Amino acid sequence: MTRQIKNIKTIFAISGLFLMLFSGVLLIEFGIIAFIFLFFITIFFIKGALSSGWMRNEPITRQPVRGANISGVGLVGKHSTASMTTRLVMNPIDETQYPITGRLEMTFREACLFNWPFPNISISDEWMVTDDSGKDISDVLLKHFDGIAWIKVKKRL
Repeated sequence: MTRQIKNIKTIFAISGLFLMLFSGVLLIEFGIIAFIFLFFITIFFIKGALSSGWMRNEPITRQPVRGANISGVGLVGKHSTASMTTRLVMNPIDETQYPITGRLEMTFREACLFNWPFPNISISDEWMVTDDSGKDISDVLLKHFDGIAWIKVKKRL
């Protein structure tokens, strides 16, 4: 997507400046042109970094992350071509929402086991993931459920 300049005066001013530069009417030394070029490149990168959101603390979205790293190794790991998604699972013990991330074809059980986020529930306990109504969705694919799930330990039911 290209950025459009809406002000016609700006377009004519910029094109007139370039025309004078290339025709030789406006004589500027090469060092000044190089400095102006590097200055605008620097501004371009700073503006891109600030507008990309890397400095903001963004909330978790339900948008799938394309080509995310499944191995968890970081940039060294092998990237997947599968889509990744994040779902929120509420832990009723400490009343905290934990994000679980996995491929769209993973079940809630597989996504929880992939990276266990619950500090006060043992992974070896008997547990299940439920929806708001209490229906067991442990074997439901992540792509088929779009809401906040709950994890429940069976001995505490």
